[in-house]
Amino acid sequence: MGYALAAIGLGMLLASAFVGGVDVATRYLLQDYGLSCAELALSIGLASRRSWFAHRTPSTIWIVFLVGVAAAFLSDLAAVAWWLLARARGLLASPDLFSRRIVDTRREFVLLLVVAAFFTVLGVTGFQGRTEIAAAFRRATRPGSFWSIVFGVPLAAAAAAAVAALAGGYFLFYPPLLIWVCFFTFLFASKRRHVLRHRRANVGLG
Repeated sequence: MGYALAAIGLGMLLASAFVGGVDVATRYLLQDYGLSCAELALSIGLASRRSWFAHRTPSTIWIVFLVGVAAAFLSDLAAVAWWLLARARGLLASPDLFSRRIVDTRREFVLLLVVAAFFTVLGVTGFQGRTEIAAAFRRATRPGSFWSIVFGVPLAAAAAAAVAALAGGYFLFYPPLLIWVCFFTFLFASKRRHVLRHRRANVGLG
């Protein structure tokens, strides 16, 4: 599937560059969706290199926080790059409008840093490092109701936003959203429950 998506993406990029008679709006759409397909193909390729069951949470909560910082930084970088791209395409004719958009990205960056710090603080208590991530999504070992809401809801929102970014052709926002998914997945999995295995005692006959 990954190779097929990569081929589709490459085909769209080639069509936008070499096919004559394509209007400007269509060319931009081909570029955006072509790069989105390439990103999805790369994600599938990287995910298939290692079994999902082999992935574990980071050893310390600080590493999780750094993942959140990276997600916030890349989100800001993606927003700046998106407005630069819009300006290059002539979609932002006013220099003042472009400047205001860039200033807004700085405020959003600070807000996202606060979000990363807030959820990291929530995850400090009882953090389980090096625990199996897949177990957090099994019925018997998934986190309790409270943690499922605290970390599960933003995890689902980040995953939905990543899918929406691909569906809408917003290829610059997909990588940071994927890192947000990893951030909340680590926090969610760190609250997994453990099933006690009871061993039946051998009773000797005498």
